[in-house]
Amino acid sequence: MLCDEDRRALLARARQAIFEAVRPRLADLPPAAGRLAEPGGAFVTLLCEGKLRGCIGHTDCGTALAETVVAGRG
Repeated sequence: MLCDEDRRALLARARQAIFEAVRPRLADLPPAAGRLAEPGGAFVTLLCEGKLRGCIGHTDCGTALAETVVAGRG
């Protein structure tokens, strides 16, 4: 289980990744630290006005949790 601060950090990364997916250049993100730097799987769900717009995820991954969320793949 992640703490609130880690959940907020992952949400910010996911939002930034989505934003950058529709823009030509990916912004530099600060390095992940603590539990976000540990390998982990993630499942990201995109909602727009409460409706499901997309989702992607991996249950196991050899990359840092923060990077899994940004990349949307393992």
